[in-house]
Amino acid sequence: MTDRAASRDGQNLMGIGFLTGVVSALFAAGGGPFFSIVMQWRYKRSIKEINGAALALLAGVASVNLSVRWLIEPKDIAFGIGIVALVFGLIGSQFGKWLETRCNTRQLAKGFAFLLIIAGLRMMKVCIFPAFPVPEMLVFPIAGVVGFIAGTASQLFGMGGGLVLVPVFALYGRLSANEALATSLFASVPMMFYGSNLYHREGRVKGDDIRQLLLPGLAGAAVGAFFSRQFIPDQILQTVFGTILIACAMKAFVEYLPQFKKGVATAVVESSPKRTKVLPNRPLRQNFF
Repeated sequence: MTDRAASRDGQNLMGIGFLTGVVSALFAAGGGPFFSIVMQWRYKRSIKEINGAALALLAGVASVNLSVRWLIEPKDIAFGIGIVALVFGLIGSQFGKWLETRCNTRQLAKGFAFLLIIAGLRMMKVCIFPAFPVPEMLVFPIAGVVGFIAGTASQLFGMGGGLVLVPVFALYGRLSANEALATSLFASVPMMFYGSNLYHREGRVKGDDIRQLLLPGLAGAAVGAFFSRQFIPDQILQTVFGTILIACAMKAFVEYLPQFKKGVATAVVESSPKRTKVLPNRPLRQNFF
């Protein structure tokens, strides 16, 4: 790679980091899907190649968000629920890492696309979790279960836990929206740092990438927080981003469905020691499952 190409590549990474920070601040969740989608499109990297850098970037951005919330209103963090979710989330991260090594890229891509659809529908308020009263004695067990799921998903798809933790904390953890978000950040930041460290141990996190992504990501988070509060209605942002996520998910699903080659093959030749046989025209099918 020439110096000019390397410089352009670094500038692109800085731009991606900045936009990831903006998205994370605007939607309080969604930075992970955005980063993964852009990196797959721009650099043709697989999910397995992206996860480590995604977790490291999101951990830094979420740390700033958590610090700001702690300074403004420390009482928003429900430490009991957050600690339970964190402990089980770390266990889930370890399980997710084990699972990730046993899944191929295609399986992860299909799982990621499904998660994008759920996230998009939730942001558009089409997919709403049913709310029902939960006995107080079940709040901590629910926090443990959802923490484990968030940790596993974080490790498999390079995403923060907000998409899973926030709605469950709000509906079943007896927390307000602000308390659910702050508690989610409290549980998610250590999970993301731990997850990125697991990838780093395997040499799957590039230091140069992180240096080019992190500072712009922090700046983007500050810009996104400012604009989200000053100019743009929250529901419009959620609807637009949710639509984008669903469109990207459908594209991914189409790419990984069983494919038929365009047109019909003119001939399929089977060779043997005695003769060569030309078979009739028929479509060639690739089995991806």
